Amino acid sequence: MHMYSSGAGGVTVIVTELHKFEANIQVLGSRATVYGKGKASPFHSSQVNANDLRGGISLVLASLSAEGITEISGTSHADRGYENLEMKLQGLSANAIRITTTTYSV
Repeated sequence: MHMYSSGAGGVTVIVTELHKFEANIQVLGSRATVYGKGKASPFHSSQVNANDLRGGISLVLASLSAEGITEISGTSHADRGYENLEMKLQGLSANAIRITTTTYSV
């Protein structure tokens, strides 16, 4: 998979999160190449944060190939671009659930 970002730090942010899956990524300027690991050594589950729409969907896709449970925070970005995302993933036989939390500022 190839990623490209014209914004400063765009690729760097998502690469940092994808590294939490123990992904093999090569970054060259504003481009990144993610090398598949195959079934012999799949991605590992992790706790990650979606900082934008495209990066969030990249994390969702990576989590689908990871062993174990992955928790993705910051899903409001993905919600703006993909309505009922967890239901669509469930339709593909993914075990995806949404856990909502309430935060209070005091």
